[in-house]
Amino acid sequence: MSTDSESARASGLLRGLDVTVALAAVLFWVGVLFWAQTQVISQVRYAAGFVGGIMTVYALNETRLAVEDGDWIDAVVLIPSSVALMTASIYFFFNFEDVYLLRQGYALEHEYMLARMVILSLMYLTWREFGNVFLGLVGGVFIYGMYGNLVPGVLGHAGMSQATLLQATVTDLYGFYGGLTQITASWIAPFLLYAGLLFAYGAFDLILRVAIVTAKYIESGVAQTAVLASAVIGSINGSYTANAAMTGSFTIPTMQESGMKGHRAAAIEAVASTSGQVLPPVMGASAFVMASYLASRTSTSSSPGSCPRRSWCCRSPSRSTTPRCRTPAVRRWSSRSSSTRSSRTATSCSRRSGSACRSRC
Repeated sequence: MSTDSESARASGLLRGLDVTVALAAVLFWVGVLFWAQTQVISQVRYAAGFVGGIMTVYALNETRLAVEDGDWIDAVVLIPSSVALMTASIYFFFNFEDVYLLRQGYALEHEYMLARMVILSLMYLTWREFGNVFLGLVGGVFIYGMYGNLVPGVLGHAGMSQATLLQATVTDLYGFYGGLTQITASWIAPFLLYAGLLFAYGAFDLILRVAIVTAKYIESGVAQTAVLASAVIGSINGSYTANAAMTGSFTIPTMQESGMKGHRAAAIEAVASTSGQVLPPVMGASAFVMASYLASRTSTSSSPGSCPRRSWCCRSPSRSTTPRCRTPAVRRWSSRSSSTRSSRTATSCSRRSGSACRSRC
């Protein structure tokens, strides 16, 4: 009888956590979309609130999973760590002007205590998610920052006091709340929501199937799955980081299942996702930076993104010496027709004319 009552209480707790996680996630993403639309507060202040919101969802979801697995110890340790991060984020959000504008370079004693709690919580969560290696890296960086004066040679430095380290990592809203967190909160998070919706409604499966079928007719095989999928997603979002986050979750495991090593699969996905910056119609900042440096039209700078990755420059000696870009299909057509039309024999262009080919393409 006691076993049945315990299981009933556990199932009721799980249902309550499921509803709480769903409500917290909905409120969090509504806040993300509201800021993306209005941007009523600064990016730094929004990043502090973003960390508090996402840690709330994370803590509730991981607690639900721990309770479901029966690991009560993990749940008991996880909740205080997440509460510490949420408390610090909420404090910095509502006291943003004092912390970020009026007290740069120093902090109050309770703010230093919050910073210590943040660092300890991050180290625990790092160990929980990534294991001892990443925990050692994080701990080594903190030790190096404080005791760099003991390191000989060019890597040595004057060292940092504990207060300076806490300011640089937490209280000055740099470090943990710095540029990478701000980019993730303001630019990548909406695309991750978009990726979640695509995944939930089966769009990723469709893109993957189309890419796999198309890759059967390409020499490089399964690796082109990542290239084609990243090209489709990159033409929508224009962000290489969001592109890698959206497509890498299924293209990298697909390449690994085909026998490709993990580091090679990750490298292919990283390079393929980078094309999202200059692939029309939606392009990232890189296309506009190139256009400003080259003093050219944006369409001119982004037009190479529409060309195939591999092309051949072919010229006809009987007509013109100007190199012409041809895709592999056009080159094969030229090779087949060369036996009957000697005047249009296609020859590969030299390396000296490669730049002219790329400029015309």
